[in-house]
Amino acid sequence: GDVLFLNTDGVTEASVDGDVKKGTFQEKRVVDFLEKNGEKPIADIKSGLLETLDDFTHGVYFDDLTFIVARKN
Repeated sequence: GDVLFLNTDGVTEASVDGDVKKGTFQEKRVVDFLEKNGEKPIADIKSGLLETLDDFTHGVYFDDLTFIVARKN
């Protein structure tokens, strides 16, 4: 039931409106998201994280968002 999550820096460094001075997503938000959503199906984790990132950045990105979510059956 454990979840494996790997990401590039584009996830943790995603910024509000593309402006790092307004704040970045950071590792803590990823951890908090996974703690709250880790039991959900992988597809829901993926779509939920993308939605959370879009809400945080207002859809403005200057780097790729690459991540892998896996669970052993």
